[in-house]
Amino acid sequence: MKNKGMQRITLREVAQETGFSVNTISKALRDAPDLSAQTKRLIQDAAKRLGYVANNMASALRSGHSNVLALIISDISNPFFGILCKEIEQQAARHGLTVIVFNTEEDPEKEDRAIRTALSQSVDGFLLVPSRNGEETLREHACRPGERPGRRPPGLRALQTGRSVLRLCFRSFCGI
Repeated sequence: MKNKGMQRITLREVAQETGFSVNTISKALRDAPDLSAQTKRLIQDAAKRLGYVANNMASALRSGHSNVLALIISDISNPFFGILCKEIEQQAARHGLTVIVFNTEEDPEKEDRAIRTALSQSVDGFLLVPSRNGEETLREHACRPGERPGRRPPGLRALQTGRSVLRLCFRSFCGI
């Protein structure tokens, strides 16, 4: 009984398949310590067989954290930013975070749309490498949570680039 098309398998369906409660299914899939290894394995195997995929948006609504960071880059074809993306993604993964990347192609309108999309997806934070002409977009979003490595538009604080940016960002997002 694989997941076909866009229809999602729910915790309730995994519960029906295994005979456990939805609460027990949820705990097993989160690897809660108060369940036996055998119960967790049985539930996890059933969830995999059914094609269950966790609904991170529902989890984010409950917990208040999405464990997702948005990385908004002005020109992904620039080798420096490719390396920066790789470093940020590796650091994020070490802390259980996922990074979504937006490429704005040095276009302030795309930059604004990327920021709005990131915020609408309830990301826990974003890192922004602003476009050359994105000062207005930055001013509009200056009060938003996030770090802005790289270019310094007039009147806005920016962090220095390099590994110190990563350390500052991950201290802010991960509490390290």
